[in-house]
Amino acid sequence: MIWKVLKFFSFWTSLGALSVLAVSAIYKPETLPHIPMCSFKTMTGRPCPGCGLTRAFCAISHGRVGEAFYFNPFAFVFYAGMVGVALWPLAAHFFPSLKTWLNKTRLFVWLLPGVMVAMLIYGLFRMKFGPFV
Repeated sequence: MIWKVLKFFSFWTSLGALSVLAVSAIYKPETLPHIPMCSFKTMTGRPCPGCGLTRAFCAISHGRVGEAFYFNPFAFVFYAGMVGVALWPLAAHFFPSLKTWLNKTRLFVWLLPGVMVAMLIYGLFRMKFGPFV
């Protein structure tokens, strides 16, 4: 069932991921438009667990790893996910056994919830202790 959904949406999700990566390659963190993106931070003055991801994506695309880690360390996980989603149609076409392996493994069943829980814990610590980005 999941593979039918992935097959149907793989082109469009891949195109979307490529778009995100292209925009992050065009903009540098300091040249992003200054519009408030996070309603949580606007209301509370504290950063949410996802604050800084946009700037971190731009920093990663420009090879500024230290800045990206400062903005949000989870950006590396999400950036790798974007690259994976962008390349999925090619990988599935050239490596058909990859689909079988992903069906058998339970890695992605636990990976996403694990990352989300870790990001929530990180966000709570950042809300409590800073930095205020």
